[in-house]
Amino acid sequence: MNNQFLKKEAVGRAKTVTLFPQYQLVESSDPYAVWDMSGQTTTNITGELKPFFIEIKDRNISSTDFDSVFLEFSKYQHLLQISEANAGADIFYLSFFKDNKALIYNLKKLKVSELKLSIQNVNKTTMADSPNVNKVMIELPYHEATIKKLKN
Repeated sequence: MNNQFLKKEAVGRAKTVTLFPQYQLVESSDPYAVWDMSGQTTTNITGELKPFFIEIKDRNISSTDFDSVFLEFSKYQHLLQISEANAGADIFYLSFFKDNKALIYNLKKLKVSELKLSIQNVNKTTMADSPNVNKVMIELPYHEATIKKLKN
């Protein structure tokens, strides 16, 4: 396993626990899984427990370096499949940035017809010295995110 990748995963997961101390979060046992953490919350209507899954990215860029946040389209599709297999669980995409901001997207609330797709030439794998490949990416707009400021 790529040591740098595992360290970056651990940093993102630790930040998530700090950002959401009110939830008992469980880490995926597979560092290469399509989701990183899961938990449960109560529904407003019935008070029943509803599962949720979080995909986490800890970026080495500022939240203002780009006009949107990128998410691989294939990862988005896999996350929606996880939701369907888990009673319609909510799926969150959480990106931490070096300017101490976290952008949180509830992927289940995004309208598929309004998603902007683009082809981006990026590393084949995260945190690895790998060749670049073209990937279909979703450009998540900032106005669809919940933005949290992290404490230093």
